[in-house]
Amino acid sequence: MRSLTDESEHAEIVLETGTYEGEIRIDTTMLAEGVTLSENFSLTIRAQGATESMDDDVDDVVIDIISIEDLNVTLMGLYVGLVKAKNSAVTVYGTEEDDNIAVQLGENSSAEIQTGDGDDTVTVLAEQEEDSEERNAKIDLGSGEDTVVGFVDADDLDMEVSGTEITLEGTFKLNSLTVNASDDEASDSGNLQFSDASVTIAEDTEIEALGSVAITV
Repeated sequence: MRSLTDESEHAEIVLETGTYEGEIRIDTTMLAEGVTLSENFSLTIRAQGATESMDDDVDDVVIDIISIEDLNVTLMGLYVGLVKAKNSAVTVYGTEEDDNIAVQLGENSSAEIQTGDGDDTVTVLAEQEEDSEERNAKIDLGSGEDTVVGFVDADDLDMEVSGTEITLEGTFKLNSLTVNASDDEASDSGNLQFSDASVTIAEDTEIEALGSVAITV
């Protein structure tokens, strides 16, 4: 990060196999003195072999916490206990295994999460932030039996979830929630179509929106 300049548009960090304990902070304090990055600058942090396709053989990289502030960051093929974002746009690509991805959205932050294959769990945490104007979470669960867990009490958060077999658990107090379940591999038999697409609302789940709630299958 110290080598970046005002003209830098992108940087990439490839992490070696291993376990990174504690919290890794990614923010503008890592820049050389006097450097101001453009709003379009993006940083990619990935495991060796990881790409957006999520079907590659990647090295195991385990991280307890990544904390991101004032930067747009893409994470690929990492096993992260918690991704924390503040004034940032974060994109997370999972793996072809069963992913467990947790994202905490601080003020004025967004997350785009793609989990790919496997039976995945995505946890979203967000609380009221006095200075936050808009937050977004877009979650593409791909195929599999997937779960979205909410610890959400943030009236400026818009959440969009797509997948095949989706279960919602926890608390979703937010501005809007859109859930769309579809099955790209649905089969036809005569005039009948057999589909695995479903949305399940777990017992004791709370959904409360200032705007709209739309659930389609």
